[in-house]
This record gives sequence, structure tokens and C-alpha cells, in this order.
Amino acid sequence: MKQVLHIIVNDNPIAAAIIEAQRKTNEAEVRVEDLRGDNPDYNSLVELIFKADSVEVW
Repeated sequence: MKQVLHIIVNDNPIAAAIIEAQRKTNEAEVRVEDLRGDNPDYNSLVELIFKADSVEVW
């Protein structure tokens, strides 16, 4: 199954709508990583980026 990674860096209502729509289609495994927190795990993020078929940054 196709893997889609969404990286959230800002509040974006369009991103939220697109992520929700992708999840409803069940055509891809959708993962969201929110970098707005105090201490994001960048090592883990790099691994996720290379595993994903598509990466979107919002």
C-alpha cells in the first residue's frame, strides 16, 4: 500500500481537509507528524521520509 507522510509545521485548514479526505479513501496509509511541539524527533522523521512514497509539508 502507498504510504503518505504529512509533516505539519503550521496550522493549515486545507491540510487538515486533505488529510481527512485521504484517510477516508483507504487508498494509502496516511501518517501525520506534527513538528509544532517543543521537541520533535528529527531522527525518526528522517526515517519516515525515506519510507514514504509521498511527503507533504504544511
